[in-house]
Amino acid sequence: AVQHQERLAKLTKEPSQLEYLAELYSEVGRDDEADQIWQQLLAEAQNDKMILAAIDRDQKERRYSHAAALARMKWRSSPEDWRFGYRLALLSWLDGQWEEAG
Repeated sequence: AVQHQERLAKLTKEPSQLEYLAELYSEVGRDDEADQIWQQLLAEAQNDKMILAAIDRDQKERRYSHAAALARMKWRSSPEDWRFGYRLALLSWLDGQWEEAG
């Protein structure tokens, strides 16, 4: 599945395909590769409002781990921005990651 998604993401260069590839990488323990994709997607986002909208959309669709990954990356680079810290804590709790939520 990972190899197929790598080819698909490379061919289409669509953010949604890259997001799915990052999720697959995380599921199989390839966290460094997943982080690289998340960083790329964050760098390509035009502003914080777009990133917040993506996080909120994923939360509504119950894609908690994906939304948390986006929030985590942004919060690491801007720890003073409570909007990302709040979302990360909430998403971690919703995803059953109690220690990270605490």
